[in-house]
Amino acid sequence: MRVFKADGTRCTDPDPAMVMMAMFVRSADCVLDLGANVGLHTTMAARIVGPEGVVVSVEASNETVEVLKRNVSHRPWTPSVRVLHAAVFDVSGAGVRIPKHRTGDNTVIRSIAATSDDPREHHVVPTITVDDIVARSKLDRLRMIKIDIEGAEEHALRGAARTLSSLKPIIVIEVQKGNAPWWAVPHPRVLQILDRLEHLLRSFGYGRLFLIPTANNVNDFVAAHPDNPLADPANAIASMTEARKQAVRLLGSEIEYKHGVFRHYMVTRSETS
Repeated sequence: MRVFKADGTRCTDPDPAMVMMAMFVRSADCVLDLGANVGLHTTMAARIVGPEGVVVSVEASNETVEVLKRNVSHRPWTPSVRVLHAAVFDVSGAGVRIPKHRTGDNTVIRSIAATSDDPREHHVVPTITVDDIVARSKLDRLRMIKIDIEGAEEHALRGAARTLSSLKPIIVIEVQKGNAPWWAVPHPRVLQILDRLEHLLRSFGYGRLFLIPTANNVNDFVAAHPDNPLADPANAIASMTEARKQAVRLLGSEIEYKHGVFRHYMVTRSETS
């Protein structure tokens, strides 16, 4: 099996968060996709959990959330997906200014710090905590939280205290700093952020954050509560090969991205894996 990215280049490994979903998410599970963008991870999670599961997909951008809604509509697994237009933070009900016409890198922190006061350049989005998402969705179980909100990770975790302490989901989190190249070792600023995140997670009973061992990954990390099997990283790493294969099998859905439709991962059967 050959897997290609949308730009035609060979993909040697699926997205790290997708590999974690393939490894740990099961039928009828519940998943939070925080910073869902156009729905790549939502799509995969929904296909795994099926109609008996729930995927809550949260996106702040006005433009992007409309694409997200179209991507998850009229699909066999649509009933399992709940799209929420909000910005994840450590308090609910605040108004955050999100820049218009930026669909790939909106963040709450950057929006607070740099957004113009001109209403023609931004739209206001309400904030919400993870605890409130879980309560409003009436979730009594939660297998995984995927976090890709580029700057508000610590705030999101602080707003998840009740959820992390009681439901103990696996956490997959992307931590980035600036425009560091994909091949770089973790930026020193990333390491500082990781120290703070790990200290916060330990206060909720979690173990350390581990780098997900997929090709070229320096930004995606995973943490688990000791009650989860991932608490033993050796077992997790040993399971990576099969998880990669499962992730590839689940890829290939057509996903709309800003303009038109393309296959985020285009799968052909000309070569066996």
